Amino acid sequence: STSGAGQAIIGGYKIPPAKSPDIRVLEVISRILSNGESARLNQRVVRKDRTGVAAGAVVQDLEDPGLFLVFGVYLAPDREARVETALQAEIARLASEPVSAAELIKAKNQLAAQFVAGLDSVSGLAFQIGSAKFLRQDANAWISAYDQYLAVTPDDIVRVAKTYLTPENQTVVVVPPKGGSR
Repeated sequence: STSGAGQAIIGGYKIPPAKSPDIRVLEVISRILSNGESARLNQRVVRKDRTGVAAGAVVQDLEDPGLFLVFGVYLAPDREARVETALQAEIARLASEPVSAAELIKAKNQLAAQFVAGLDSVSGLAFQIGSAKFLRQDANAWISAYDQYLAVTPDDIVRVAKTYLTPENQTVVVVPPKGGSR
């Protein structure tokens, strides 16, 4: 790899279909890990360890089982192992140590606010109804999303992390792959 070219390591965890109540918990987890400067992955990979230039997490919820993705972006190829270790350590911490009240409130408020803002237009409302029907087989499922976000507890996060965000449920991909021409 050429120096200065960005590389990424991505960990993908298999998660249940969108209609599972655990999806709302996974969405809260993704916010705790990756929304803003104070998020856990940014704090660990970019600020504390200084091994990468960006890190985050995202839920890909689908009608069928989906993916929870965590990623770290780094510039020097020799940082790969350290970035991967940091990502895995932050995931493991979710399963072993309840999140703080402040982190949880912040994540839930962000999701609730985003949800409400998404209803502020006809197209936003149509999107909520359409995705609820398509992904959850229930056109009215969107109505309960706000309350479901607010109901997530630290125990829910520990349980869901222990259930889905496990090493044996993870596939790791490096982009570009080792030995690639980029």
